[in-house]
Amino acid sequence: MKTILIITKKPLHKSPRVLKQITALKSNYEISTIGLTPSGEEEHYYSYDKLRKVKHILRLPLLKLRMFNKYYWDKNKINLVNKLSHYEYDAIIAHNEEMLPLAIEISNKSKIILDAHEYTPDADGTFLWRFFLKNYSEYLCDTYLNKSDAMITVSDGISKLYCEKYGVESYVIKNSTNYFDLSPSKIEGTVKLIHHGFAHPGRKIELMIETMKYLGNGYSLDLMLDNRLNKRHYKKIERKAQKLHNVNLVDPVPFEEIVYRINKYDIGIYILKPFCLSAKYALPNKMFEFVQARLAIAIAPAAEMGKIVDSLNLGVVAKDYSPKSMAKAISGLSKEKIMHYKEQAHKHAWELSSQKGIKQIRTIVDNMLAESTTSDV
Repeated sequence: MKTILIITKKPLHKSPRVLKQITALKSNYEISTIGLTPSGEEEHYYSYDKLRKVKHILRLPLLKLRMFNKYYWDKNKINLVNKLSHYEYDAIIAHNEEMLPLAIEISNKSKIILDAHEYTPDADGTFLWRFFLKNYSEYLCDTYLNKSDAMITVSDGISKLYCEKYGVESYVIKNSTNYFDLSPSKIEGTVKLIHHGFAHPGRKIELMIETMKYLGNGYSLDLMLDNRLNKRHYKKIERKAQKLHNVNLVDPVPFEEIVYRINKYDIGIYILKPFCLSAKYALPNKMFEFVQARLAIAIAPAAEMGKIVDSLNLGVVAKDYSPKSMAKAISGLSKEKIMHYKEQAHKHAWELSSQKGIKQIRTIVDNMLAESTTSDV
C-alpha cells in the first residue's frame, strides 16, 4: 500500500480540513501525520513542545534581520528531518507554506501537495504580523511555491491571487463541513442569532454586538467563542456583551458538536471586514456549518461568501460592514422569510457538504501517484 504523510503545524484532533483528508485517503493509502496533537487513529510525530510559544518569541529578531532560513530551521524541525530521513513516502501533503520546506527536506522523491488554505502573503492585517511575519511569508512563497507538484486553496479568489502573483495554478477545495442529517428548527418567539469561532481582534466581533443594539427586542445573539488565541480580547468582548440585554456568551463545544449545537438557532451572522486579502476572499468553515445547521445566513459583503449566499438564496448580504446596515438587512426579514432561508439551507445541505471535497482530494492524489508509477516504469 502506498504511503502518504500529512503535515500541519496545528493540533490534528481539531483541524477539520486535515481530518477530512485523512478520512478521504486512509482506505487506499497508509497515512502518517505530523502535528501538534494526535488525531486519535493514525501514526503521529510531534513537531512542537510545551515551550514552543516562548521559543517562538525569542526567535522573532531573526525575522527582522531577514535570517529567514535560520529562523525556519529550529530544533524541532531538524529533529523531524533526522527522525524521518529513512522513511520513503509516496506523497506528502503540507498544510500552509510554512510546512512546505519541511516536506521538501523529508521527501525522498515524494510527490508534494501544498494545501495553502488562505493567501499567505497577506494572511493577517494586524501590526505585529505585518511587522514580523509579512516578509517571511513572502519569502516562503517566493522560494518554495514552485517546488510543489500540486497546490490547493480554499476559494476561487485566493486561487486567482496565487496565480496572478506567482504564476502557480491551484485546485480549489472549499472548507465544507461533513453532511449532517438535520432539519431546520422552528422559529419560536425571539429570533435567535449565533456566531461561533475564535475571539480574534481581526474578526471584529464587536460589530456583531453593536448590531444587536439596533435590532433591540425580538432578537438575541449568542456568541460561542474560543478564547485561547487572545484571552485579553475575549475579556473586551465580554465587557461589551454585558452592556446589552440581548447578547450572551455561551461556552464553546468541540468542533464535531458545533453543527448539532447551533441547529436550535435561526440565523448565523458574520461580519468579516476585509482587513487583509485572505479575509477579503475568505470562505470559512463557519459558513458551511451554518448551512449544515439549517440556519439562515446574514453576512457583510464578502466576495466568496456572498456569491454562495446570493446564488443559492441562503440569506441576506448587508450593503456594507456597519452594524446599522446589518441590522437593517436582518430586521427587514419576516419570520416566514427567515424560515424560507432555513429551508433553502436544508435543500442545499448535501450539495454544500464535504462530499465533493473528499472526491477532489482522492482524485488529485490518485492521479498524481498513478502518473508517478507510470513514469517509473
